[in-house]
Amino acid sequence: MQCLAPVYCNLLYTTVLVLSSALNHVTDAVSINGIWPDENTIDWYGANKLCQQEGGDLVTIANDDVLQNITQTLHSNSTYWIGGLIKQGGWMWAKDSKYITQSPLGCFNITDDLLRLEVTYPHNQAQTCINWCKNKMKRDYAILQNDTCWCMYDIFNFMAVNESQCNVACPGDRRQPCGGSMAYTIYKATVHVRWANLGPPSVMKKLDCASILMWNTGELHWYADNCALFCHYLCRHDDSESCSRVNQPAPCTIKSKLEARWQQAAAKCEEDGGYLDEFGLNEGKAYVTSSDLHCTWTGLTRSNAIWSDGSHIVFDPVVDLEETRNESQLCLSLSVGGGGGKIAGRPCSGLARPLCYSGPKTSTEPYSSGEYYSTGSRIESDDGLYRQMALLPTATRLYKVYIYAAVGACIAVITILITIVVVRKR
Repeated sequence: MQCLAPVYCNLLYTTVLVLSSALNHVTDAVSINGIWPDENTIDWYGANKLCQQEGGDLVTIANDDVLQNITQTLHSNSTYWIGGLIKQGGWMWAKDSKYITQSPLGCFNITDDLLRLEVTYPHNQAQTCINWCKNKMKRDYAILQNDTCWCMYDIFNFMAVNESQCNVACPGDRRQPCGGSMAYTIYKATVHVRWANLGPPSVMKKLDCASILMWNTGELHWYADNCALFCHYLCRHDDSESCSRVNQPAPCTIKSKLEARWQQAAAKCEEDGGYLDEFGLNEGKAYVTSSDLHCTWTGLTRSNAIWSDGSHIVFDPVVDLEETRNESQLCLSLSVGGGGGKIAGRPCSGLARPLCYSGPKTSTEPYSSGEYYSTGSRIESDDGLYRQMALLPTATRLYKVYIYAAVGACIAVITILITIVVVRKR
């Protein structure tokens, strides 16, 4: 059908576009139960600050059902910042992200004839060398240079040099220094765990969670496993109320009846008021025996993923090891496409749209680079049921919706009136 008044048809077409844009803003703004994306593309810290300035926080996602509900309301082929962080860079306890390997003593120049007890590891890293020196060779210092490890009783005759001379990355974990062409990185061989075999494998293997097994000899050995494995787990409780449920004095350790992935185990212990057990080398024997043929999770990991309030994330975020190998902290993003959503850890300086939600807050202090603060507001699981602590969007987020809707309505009315006049004249 040919348009009798092209000018008015163009005006009508413009009206449709404006109304469509308004509808998109309405969808973006109200989403589900107070969750709304912002149109700005900024880094993670800016995204978190923007959400807080507008009365909300970056969204947290409790489980797969929540993830599916959220992704259904968002535009495909888009990436959004969400309120999660990944602490990485070495083996750490899940409770407080405290590393079991302290920083190296420094970078040193060593006379070659002082070095003894050499061993070569294709995937050499701090924990591998320390494990060998302390548990096998009974020495106090671990010395690393590329793929080679030495063990020494003391380092009195070693001379400290500038840290810049230790510029070779460890082949097993490129976030750690392993000496240089004429220099050596030295660690104090302080051991909290007894790694099985040669110690933890390369980070490229993605075996980032530690489990334990007791050998027939009665020795407790630690293994680096895939965090997606299903294992039993031990929850540590420091309060008498939790321990009274199992008729034990506080503090106590409670072994799970069911198996779970590492992330699920950490989250479940938190829900019950405890944390994944952090027992040392000679502990845990009352809960793990040689008859246990399957793994038991500990609170040790080298990729600690948490929400902004400090609670553990039940998902296993995707991480590009090459892209993030120099990053000690990653920020979580949600990518929507192909009918689903993918949660990934990315450098916090990357660009994405903030995905905010409005809810109760106990703190408005923003995140700063390299550290995080508790906001007190979250989306959480309560006795296995999803409970979303989110309210309707704030008025500051709705003003654009009102403007677009009002403009669209005015243009629509004007177009209809002009069309009526034109039709009557004909």
